[in-house]
Amino acid sequence: MIKLLKRISFILLFIIPFFIIIKPILSGAIPFWYDPGRDLLMAWDNLKKISLIGPTSGIPGIFYGPQWIWLLSIGVAISKDPRVVLFLIISLPYFVGIPLAIYFLNKSLVEKLTVPATWILAIFCFSSYITQIWSPNLAPLFLFVLLTLFYKTKEIRAERNIKSFMIMGLIYGLLLNHHISLGVVFLVTWIIYFFTTFFLSILDKKRLKENLLNWLINTVSFWSGLMIMLLPFFLFEVRHGFMQIKSLIFTLSKSTAVVGQIGISKYEIVQKFIERSSVALSIPQQFSIFVIVLIIAGIFFNLLKKRFSKDDLKLLLFLVLNILSLFIVYFGTKNPVWNYHFISVEVVFIFLTLLAIKKNRILQYVIFSWAIILLISKIVTFTQSFMKQNSQGELMAKKSNVEFILNDTKNASFVYFAKNPSIYSYDYDYIFRWIGEIKKKYPNQNPDTAVNTYIIVPNDVKNDKVGFTLNRTPDEKYYTASEWLREDKTMIIKRLHK
Repeated sequence: MIKLLKRISFILLFIIPFFIIIKPILSGAIPFWYDPGRDLLMAWDNLKKISLIGPTSGIPGIFYGPQWIWLLSIGVAISKDPRVVLFLIISLPYFVGIPLAIYFLNKSLVEKLTVPATWILAIFCFSSYITQIWSPNLAPLFLFVLLTLFYKTKEIRAERNIKSFMIMGLIYGLLLNHHISLGVVFLVTWIIYFFTTFFLSILDKKRLKENLLNWLINTVSFWSGLMIMLLPFFLFEVRHGFMQIKSLIFTLSKSTAVVGQIGISKYEIVQKFIERSSVALSIPQQFSIFVIVLIIAGIFFNLLKKRFSKDDLKLLLFLVLNILSLFIVYFGTKNPVWNYHFISVEVVFIFLTLLAIKKNRILQYVIFSWAIILLISKIVTFTQSFMKQNSQGELMAKKSNVEFILNDTKNASFVYFAKNPSIYSYDYDYIFRWIGEIKKKYPNQNPDTAVNTYIIVPNDVKNDKVGFTLNRTPDEKYYTASEWLREDKTMIIKRLHK
């Protein structure tokens, strides 16, 4: 009976976070802005003609890989609803991938008491990524799986493991294509790791030949996996005169930044790095340094007590190399560093925490207790959300605005202009295409022949309402027929030809 209750409790600890996190997706209370709209439009077009590149990166002339768009295309082929695409392409992989990774770490890095704690902390740490369509949001999952596989794979010199190293190369290739800045950090890490293990192979004279052969085969396997994942990049380059490679060479050769914006300072880089420790454990940011001190103390204690296995030491070295590489790249780059460049750093802190609490029952009980407290607080918040009337989420609000316009225009031709700080209105472009396909109503491409013209001005740019309206529909040619203030404070202005 006791065993049955334990199993039920264990299952509930895994299932409850799923329902808590999935609620905003089902209700449409998810962010939907420039990037998700653009990427979904690219994914829709990709169903007709396969693309070899993805969205633009922060560096002029350099693009993300197409894998993100290909993944989105699978979701778009099933449903045009962004909520369905989000669940299939981001949420579901997290809900499957993280438990599987923890399962493989069980009884080695993750001990019995910390299994549910690791799941609870990890899934709530990643909750903001799970509920938003954005390519870097898959990077934490890729890194979590990559570090798990790295930990479970024998040391590179010990034996030949072609399959594992090739899979690691493939996963790293996915990470690089989804999050270029972090991918560059890991490129430095892998280079240091391979060179370090090469020199260690040479120092071991007794197994010199075997060590070097194992190292060579495993290294080639890793880079082969990476090259497979980069194959679309090279195909695109061959067809377009090596455009991105030229841009990359130009960027690296410049003594100054090629991006005209100023990112965060070196002090803020250190600050953002430290703050990721609090994100990893879902604690207030003011306790970040305290958490890092505890992690370092726990690791040093385990080192002194010689509690770490060879796999633990290998992982610790790799995590330290990751941190070192991050500061080398982010301090050394001439181009701006942004907050989103630290997405996935919390995964490093999760694994460092697991090393710090290994075979330490007191710290394990502390982590387990905190995980349960966190889960209870999330359950309370989740329950309270049903007792109060919530405003529409961004996606549903914009969908409602589009449906309002389509209902108002009836069978008359129409055109719309949506004000957006980024100039392009990909968010509304996608929703008009999605809902338009359902209702068989599509915008007129020619404003001069459209009967109705709708100006959409979100609340955050309402100060530019007059200027934007007159720019798109001059008073010499148009007059205002109606104005509506929507629930999300978006202003919709209906303009007609004079």
